[in-house]
Amino acid sequence: MPSYASPAVLACTLLMGCSASLNRFTVKKVIPAMMQDADLDMACHFGNTITSGVGASLPRKPAKKALILSSGAAGICAEMEAREAKLAGQIILANHASLGSAMAAEATDARIRAQRLYARAASRYYRAWLNAVDVYGTECPRMSEDEQALFLFGLVAGDLAVITDAAGGTAVGVPQSTILDVARAAECLDSDAWWGVPDALKASAWATVPGSGPEDVDPWALFETATARGDADGVRIARSLQVFTAANAGRTDIVEAGLAAHGAAQSEGGDPAWLLLDTYAFSVSLFESDQLWIATNGHRTMTFGTTPGASSVGGEDPFGGSDPFGGSDPFGGDDPFAEPNSPQDEAPEGAPGDHQ
Repeated sequence: MPSYASPAVLACTLLMGCSASLNRFTVKKVIPAMMQDADLDMACHFGNTITSGVGASLPRKPAKKALILSSGAAGICAEMEAREAKLAGQIILANHASLGSAMAAEATDARIRAQRLYARAASRYYRAWLNAVDVYGTECPRMSEDEQALFLFGLVAGDLAVITDAAGGTAVGVPQSTILDVARAAECLDSDAWWGVPDALKASAWATVPGSGPEDVDPWALFETATARGDADGVRIARSLQVFTAANAGRTDIVEAGLAAHGAAQSEGGDPAWLLLDTYAFSVSLFESDQLWIATNGHRTMTFGTTPGASSVGGEDPFGGSDPFGGSDPFGGDDPFAEPNSPQDEAPEGAPGDHQ
């Protein structure tokens, strides 16, 4: 259990039904501690651990503020697994000629696994969003700074619910209009105070649904303003939203420029109070970067912030031009791991296990 999850409070919640206490503890204690920890795995497993227990133990009066955080954090787990499955399939396809046609089934399986995991992430993110709507409504209630942080987390979860559901084949059925609801709710927050994220959420919605925003606002120009704020403040959620939205819109020029800017900003470090959000933003942009690198070079990103060009097909030689195997074929001849005089040594040519 992560250190920011108090056993006493959990016991109170699970055994006594202290919904109000857990909500207060989430806002005042868990969020500040959790956001300082850059370990995404720790945060997402906290969400996995807490969500079902809180929801099941408080069916009549659930601790919805706690569920905003825990459901959203649990969504990160499924999303990260989905990305890995998708990248694995793309690597197989990128190297299809060398790996052989039999690997097509492996790539298909990876794609199916990714879709299922994206659907799981969408379900969790959507639950976080719905709890945020139940708690805060859509009429811009008065909120303390601590409450605004949780509200913003819920907005990002709503945006991610639409995105991950689309990647999962809309298996969850998150309404597409949710992304516009998020954009309207983002008006409740000062974008300059929250690293440009509210403006980035609006830009993401308006770029994704053409014609949905004000006629005099170019969403890509709004992204530039929002990302500049986030880059300077050390929390690059706006930058990752720009990169992701541009990738889905087919704007490779914006993707490459955004990745270069993100790489430059990342080298300056992040805000210590919000390392978790900045690390998540980095993971989103790195995923988009990996897809570019795999499509061109067949492997993931070597240096974040740089993008592969047509002249770099094949990537850098990690062995500096020398043969790491000394001229021998490590995959030919006898099996170096076989025991002397084992049955495999005596297997006839063409028999199962024979190296061809």
